[in-house]
Amino acid sequence: MKIINLTVCSLIIMLILGGCSSKPTVGDNMSNFGKEMDDLGRQWNSGKQMIEDGKEMIEDGEAMIEDGNGKISKGRTMITEGEKMMRDSEQAFQQRGGTLPPK
Repeated sequence: MKIINLTVCSLIIMLILGGCSSKPTVGDNMSNFGKEMDDLGRQWNSGKQMIEDGKEMIEDGEAMIEDGNGKISKGRTMITEGEKMMRDSEQAFQQRGGTLPPK
């Protein structure tokens, strides 16, 4: 009886361990490989999109800088012209006998 119990227990243990250590099939390996390649393809496409978006941002930023530099230049010119107009007006006012308040 002990031999039968020992044999049955041994068979049960072998079946349990045998079921846990089943090797993946060729199809399983191929599927896993395909999933990995799909993930790499998605990652590559995401990287490419990031590059395109980054280049577009740079172009937009450079256009904004160019526009901003133009506005700065125009603003400086306006200030210079405005200061000259004010000085000329003050001089003409004083030449005609006007008195300016102290600054």
